[in-house]
Amino acid sequence: MKKLFFLLFILFPLSAAAAPNGFLENYYEPRDGQTKAERPGERYLMGHIVDGKPVRVGLFFHSKEIGQDIHFYKQLIADSYAQWFASTAKIIRRSGREKEFGDILELLDRGVQIQFPAQTSVAGRENVDITFHIVPKDTISMVCQQNAAGGCYANMDGIKPRIYLPAHINRRKLAWITRHEIGHSLGLSDQYKQSRSRNSHALSSTEESTESIMNQTPRLTCDDADGVIRLIDSVYFFSRGGELGWRSLCKSWDVTYVHNQPSTKGPYVIIPSGKQWRLDKFQNGQKISEVLYSFDTEYNRSPFEEEEYETVLELDGAGRVVRARGSWGEDIYYSYAYNRKHKLALKDHKIAWAEIYLPMYVYDDRAREDIYNGCIKYFAENGSVSGIGYLRSEGIKASDYDRAWYESDLFETDKSGLNIELTFTRAGYMFGKQITFPDGSSRNNMNIGQIPASSRPTRAGKALGNDGRIAALVQEVSKRTKKAAEKAAAEQKAKLLKEWYLKQP
Repeated sequence: MKKLFFLLFILFPLSAAAAPNGFLENYYEPRDGQTKAERPGERYLMGHIVDGKPVRVGLFFHSKEIGQDIHFYKQLIADSYAQWFASTAKIIRRSGREKEFGDILELLDRGVQIQFPAQTSVAGRENVDITFHIVPKDTISMVCQQNAAGGCYANMDGIKPRIYLPAHINRRKLAWITRHEIGHSLGLSDQYKQSRSRNSHALSSTEESTESIMNQTPRLTCDDADGVIRLIDSVYFFSRGGELGWRSLCKSWDVTYVHNQPSTKGPYVIIPSGKQWRLDKFQNGQKISEVLYSFDTEYNRSPFEEEEYETVLELDGAGRVVRARGSWGEDIYYSYAYNRKHKLALKDHKIAWAEIYLPMYVYDDRAREDIYNGCIKYFAENGSVSGIGYLRSEGIKASDYDRAWYESDLFETDKSGLNIELTFTRAGYMFGKQITFPDGSSRNNMNIGQIPASSRPTRAGKALGNDGRIAALVQEVSKRTKKAAEKAAAEQKAKLLKEWYLKQP
C-alpha cells in the first residue's frame, strides 16, 4: 500500500467523543471510476430497505466455541436493525411532528426484515447483502486496525460489506457496538473526533455537538433520527420542506436541512478521487454543478515552493476561506468536514496541485491517545501523480517523532515509484533518512566505484571476446552512472522535502 494513504481508512472503528450526524464520505459517489451510481447510497443498505427488500445477513464465527451462541447473535443483529427504525419513529412522535413526517413514519413502522440464508463457508457470500464476523476480543484491534476499537465496518469495491464484532464481552456494550456499526451499514459516518474527519462527507455533515449512537451514547438519539430521515430522503431524491427545508428533531440546537443538507454547508465540496478530483458547487444547500478535473502534466511549478500569497475571494458562513486566487493566478477552492480541510488549486481548468489536511489519533498499548496533524500534497510529475506529506506529533511521549515523505507514481498499479522518508525530532532536528528506489533497492551511499575485474577488456584473446568485455564494461559504467544520477536526484528531493517540512506551520 502506498505510504501516503496510511491516513485514509476503509475500516471505521468504534470509540467516543462528541458531534452530530453525517453521511459516509463515499455515500454519493459512483460505484466505480466509470459508472455513476443510480441513486445516493447505492453501496449501503438504506435504499435496499426502503424498497421493501429483506436484508440477507451472512453470519460467520472465528471458532466453533463462539458459534455456539448463534441464536443470540442472530437476535442481536435483527433487534439492532429494528431499533434504528423503531427509535426514529418514537422520537418523531415524541416531538409532536407526526404530520410533518407522516411519509417517513409509514416506512419506519414497517421496519426491516432480516434473513439469515444457509451458508457453508465464508466464500458463499453471493446470496447475502452483508456479512457479520464474530471474532475474539483480543484480536479485534488487529482486525479493525485500531487499539481502542470495539468493532468495525468495512465497505470495499467488489466485496460485500462486513461488520466485525468482538466475542465474549459485556452484552450491553456489545449491543451498543452492534447498533453503531449497523449505522455505518445504513450510510452514517462516525461522529467521534478520532474518525469523523476521516470518513464524513464534506457536505453531508453538521458541526455542532450533541449525543449520538454514532458518537458515545449507547442509545439512539434525536440526532440519529435526523440521520435516518436524511438517508431515506436521499435515496428518494426528496427535498423535504423545499427551499425552506426542515428543522432538526433536536430541540437543543438550531440546524436546518435544505435539500437534505445542513444549510450552513458548502458552497464547495472537494472530493479526492485518485488521478482526478471532483469539485461540486452548491447554492442554498442544492448542488448546481459538478466538474471532474485531472492533474496538469505541463504545470512546471515546484511542489516544494509555497504560495507567496493568496487573495481571498469568498468566505463561508463560519468565516472560513472557501475561494481564493493564488500568486500564480491559480483558482483555489477549499472545503471542510469537521477538522479536515481539502484544498484544490486549478490552472487553465486542470489541477495544479491538491492538498488534504487532517488530524490522526493514535493509541499506545495503554490506550492513551496521541494526536498527529497530517498533510498530503498531490501534484503532477513526469506524466503521473506524485505526493509529499508530513505527520507531526502533538502527543506527550518523549519517544514521539515526526515524519515527512515524498513518493512518485502514485495511483499507478503497474509500477513502483521513488520513495523518500525523513524522520525528525519534535524540535525539528532530522535524524533519519530512507530512500527507496523504484527497483526496490534502498541505498543511500552509491558511487561508480571500481569496475569488476571480470568486466575489464584484455590485450590477448579474440577480437569478439574483447568486444564482449568492452560491451559489458560500457553497460556496467552506464548502469552505475544512472544509479549515481538517480541518487543525486533523490538526494536533491530529500533536501527540498526537508526544507518544505520545516516551513510548515
